[in-house]
Amino acid sequence: MKIAVYGGTAHSTPALWAYLKNDARVQDIEMVLIGRDSSRLDAIVRACRILTDADCGDSPVAAVYDRVFFPQSAKYAPSQTAPTEDADVVLIQIRNGGYAARAFDETFPLRYGIPGDEGLGPGGLSAALRNWEPIKSALQQVAAYTPNALVLMLSSPVGILVRAAKEAFPRLRIAGICELPWTTLLQVCSKTGVNPAGVRFDYFGVNHLGWLYGISDGCLEISEPAPLKYLRLHLARKQVVEEQCRSAVSRGAELDQLSRAAYQAYRDGTREDIQRALACRAAPWYTHAVGPLIAALGGQRVSATFFLSVQNGTFDVDDSADDVLEYAHAVIGGTLRRIPRRRSVPAEMRDVLSPLIQYERSAARAILTWEPADIESALEEHPWIPDAGTASKLTEEILTYAHPC
Repeated sequence: MKIAVYGGTAHSTPALWAYLKNDARVQDIEMVLIGRDSSRLDAIVRACRILTDADCGDSPVAAVYDRVFFPQSAKYAPSQTAPTEDADVVLIQIRNGGYAARAFDETFPLRYGIPGDEGLGPGGLSAALRNWEPIKSALQQVAAYTPNALVLMLSSPVGILVRAAKEAFPRLRIAGICELPWTTLLQVCSKTGVNPAGVRFDYFGVNHLGWLYGISDGCLEISEPAPLKYLRLHLARKQVVEEQCRSAVSRGAELDQLSRAAYQAYRDGTREDIQRALACRAAPWYTHAVGPLIAALGGQRVSATFFLSVQNGTFDVDDSADDVLEYAHAVIGGTLRRIPRRRSVPAEMRDVLSPLIQYERSAARAILTWEPADIESALEEHPWIPDAGTASKLTEEILTYAHPC
């Protein structure tokens, strides 16, 4: 199995390779890292090798890693060798602008009394607009050279980017992936002392906003509906804004400092130094979602349920076929299959998410056109934005940051 990773210089990337080789023990696998910064790619490759060589004996490390770079406005000639060629799975974890841009996304909405986040609200739209061009370039390459690969979107905001990607590249197999619903279920099971392997549940949501409900162990319901933690940004906005304003630094600024220390360890440190650097920031999206999914597609039996953001199709009659929602999936016979719900979606959950689904339709259109009027119109539809004047100011801030004079 071949995995290609766009945004391979993310400082958590060695955690994925360590999971696949040391924990899941996936055999006959190679990973191509694709990024813009050669020194960081060198550091990531070194860390991956050091983390896995000690436990994996004579694994073909030299054949596993390839350093390929793509520029800001990548253009691929038909004859050019593609890093994704023969890839079975393509991960997209591009963060255009780095952690400094994430810090902007998390802070500028606060000036308007709106929660700041890299994946939700105006901060999420800012990230989507900034990430779309390099993601589009990556998808152009996938479409040209590996059109049958499974493309997994990790870049924020997942739902909006998947929707835009499916509109621009309708023939590609594109899905967002997130560990949060699964780890939320694990927390419920831990609190109730129940083995998650025997638990049944239903789920309704979009990326980062949703509920597990009907959670039962056999015939016994073991929990009230369990909301994902990010719903708090929507349901307790005033309190969240107050807390974020009191915070000394944004999460983006914190992660920037952690990443600088991590790259130093990856370049010069020992195995223990690298492990300590990775431990400073857990990467549950690898260990509870991406890694187990790759292992399952490779033929291993795994216990995890996978939560993927995909087009609705005919699954939810109350939503449009091209709406992107988050659904529970299982790997059956090497194929990903959506798990049917046992119970209908409670009306109160649908009432909360319907406006956000409508917003994501408009937001996807805005990142495809990059027209200021479309950006402003999308923001006006978001339930966090109080009026058209605020939407206009937010649009100006987003575009000024994306294209400074």
